[in-house]
Amino acid sequence: MQPIIINDDSEEDVNPRPKKKNSFNNHENTFNIEERRVYLELEIEEKKISLKEREIALRKAAAEVEAIELANEKMKLDLEKSKL
Repeated sequence: MQPIIINDDSEEDVNPRPKKKNSFNNHENTFNIEERRVYLELEIEEKKISLKEREIALRKAAAEVEAIELANEKMKLDLEKSKL
C-alpha cells in the first residue's frame, strides 16, 4: 500500500484561533446599518407621500371629468328642450 500524500498549498492559518474583532469597525458597521435603515425609512415615507399625492390628483381629475360629463348632459337636455 502506498502512503497518501496530501499536497495542500493553501495559505490557511494552520493554528486557527478566534480572530479579535476591532470594536471600532464593529461600531462603525452598526452605525452604517442604522444610518441605512433610517435612510430607507425616509425613502419609504417619501414614496408614500408621493403615492398619496398621485391618488389625490387622480381623484381631482376624475371629479373634473364627471363635472364635464354632467355639463354635457345638461347641454343635451337644454338642446332637446329647445327643439320642442
